[in-house]
Amino acid sequence: MKAGWAVAASFLVLVGCGQVAKHESDTLVIARAADAVSLDPAISMGSGDGTIINLCYQTLTAIDPRSADGTAVGRLAQSWTNSPDGMTWEFHLRPDAKFNDGTPVTAEAVAYSLKRVLKINRAPAQGLFWMKAVDALDAHTVHFVLNIPFPVLPKILTLTSAAVVNPALVAAHQRSGDEGQAWLSEHCAGSGPYTVKSWQRGQRLSLQRTPNGAGAYFATVAFKVVPDESSRRLQIAKGDVDFIDTIGAATADRYADISGVVLDTIESHNVLTYLTLNTQRPALSDGRVRHAIADSIDYRALREKVLDGHVTLLNGLIPPGVPGYDPSLPEPRRNIGEAKALLAEAGYANGLSLSMVVGQTGPVAEMIQSNLADVGIHVTLQRLAPSALDDARVSGTFDVFYDGWVMDFPDPFIFLNLAFSTPQDGGVGNFSHYRNPAAQQLLNAAMVTADPQKRAALYRQAQTVILKDQPIVMLFAPKTIMARRSTLTHVLINPYQPNYLDIAAMGRD
Repeated sequence: MKAGWAVAASFLVLVGCGQVAKHESDTLVIARAADAVSLDPAISMGSGDGTIINLCYQTLTAIDPRSADGTAVGRLAQSWTNSPDGMTWEFHLRPDAKFNDGTPVTAEAVAYSLKRVLKINRAPAQGLFWMKAVDALDAHTVHFVLNIPFPVLPKILTLTSAAVVNPALVAAHQRSGDEGQAWLSEHCAGSGPYTVKSWQRGQRLSLQRTPNGAGAYFATVAFKVVPDESSRRLQIAKGDVDFIDTIGAATADRYADISGVVLDTIESHNVLTYLTLNTQRPALSDGRVRHAIADSIDYRALREKVLDGHVTLLNGLIPPGVPGYDPSLPEPRRNIGEAKALLAEAGYANGLSLSMVVGQTGPVAEMIQSNLADVGIHVTLQRLAPSALDDARVSGTFDVFYDGWVMDFPDPFIFLNLAFSTPQDGGVGNFSHYRNPAAQQLLNAAMVTADPQKRAALYRQAQTVILKDQPIVMLFAPKTIMARRSTLTHVLINPYQPNYLDIAAMGRD
């Protein structure tokens, strides 16, 4: 424990000792840094929204949190089949599935929900690029026709963009042909265990248990907006809140001595942190300079000294727990001599200057800046607001970008194809402007290959090609850390989709 923290920690232990939740036992209060934005599955792309949407709605499938590679299992669907060519799929619904108004969840409702996403055509529609058509063969059979063979379809259908909405309830709240968007942004029309009770924007969003959540212990789930980290910590110590759904790696140790509070830490690997290198910049168009940047970073010090061991170093582009992961790849290490030699070979023996865009300055960015300075790369940190960050990333007005990616489901496609393919091949997240025909051929082949072993092998080959070119520098995957009152029970965090909390299964001693 750091000396400057001792007095504050002692205070937290004191106020936390012997405290119980200061609200009804069957109310779960979750503190979070920011409010939700929209609860409409056809609009929302935020992980904070996804936590709530996943409680209010159901999808055809879900990721099994106990599986070794993120296997998809049935949720609304009880089984599915696909044609030999992979171009058509049929999902068979559970006959007992009902919306919370008591009406059946039908195949027509599933088709309507996905067509609605395409009709509204906001960001979630991009996730349906594979879908040529969807219709109902009968009340319980959903028929998909695909644009391309897409073997990970059961996994992509776990995303909130594939949540099934009640068509009748949406129609009842439609205004001026808006497909119910205004109403659904703040309400729910699903079949999940909870639905919206009230929402004071910027303060508190409360859910109430539905008939489909009749077996759940918690009758109410309240998401309380507490922007300040120290305030969240104090409130969980006092028992004002039960759960904090995101703890930063740099602050996790501050919870260690709070009486009655425990940390749940898992190596989720679904959040990847890295440096995007703009290969269109003169210096960074040279692969030797890109490799020099990678060789300059002290990865172990970053993990142990800056982030207190709360991250996993990434030895490749495919993280552990994802099909295609290669455990034989070495852990990244610093090599100052090699970095200097590469810079000299590239014509930068006297060094060069670059800027690095960050969302906030802090110990990670500052350490990278210092590491690169050791080999003669002088980095200016350029802090931008969230909206400006996105603009800079998309427009390419940066040298180096302190970046990250959330793998929405465990498959290499969701990162490799989107971040390293050319835009015409679906690379919507290729902000390094990387182009390599050999890598593209492998990525295209892997995306449509159904055989799991062949698919994994192709992605590993693509990974080898991309790593050799070094368009990005992989840094680490932060472990998922959540804090809770020790009285909470049956808390299972999904390592593949940690923001999808199974609150219906939780209880309290």
